[in-house]
Amino acid sequence: MNDQIYIDTVRDQIKAGVYKHLLWEGQLGQGKGVVLDIGANTGQVSKYFSGYCEKVVAIEPAPQTFAELEDGLGEYENIECYNVALAPVDAFVPFYVNDINFTASSTVNTYGKQIMVEGVKLSTMLKRFKLDHVDV
Repeated sequence: MNDQIYIDTVRDQIKAGVYKHLLWEGQLGQGKGVVLDIGANTGQVSKYFSGYCEKVVAIEPAPQTFAELEDGLGEYENIECYNVALAPVDAFVPFYVNDINFTASSTVNTYGKQIMVEGVKLSTMLKRFKLDHVDV
């Protein structure tokens, strides 16, 4: 799958309402919620949720994809981007950049070029990014 096909697929999913069920009448429905987008990729889902919540924290470990994420989200004031990976430890961890399908790059799937990225535990993310809760 090439990059544009992935982006188009996510856009089609958003238009079709695939994520709408996450917008219950709680915090998100009132524009007050917090979304943690782990593996944010190029930010399509982050962009979608930014219109429904107070804050989106977009996490993307792949350096090249992170650069695209930051470039694409510069105009969104309520989205914060961080170049880290969710990991079981607070340390640099192996990350595999998939050269065929960038959406399959992972700390778990071992296909692709191995690089080291900053790994952060969920509990550390919550503290570091000053999140006292996450709605989605």
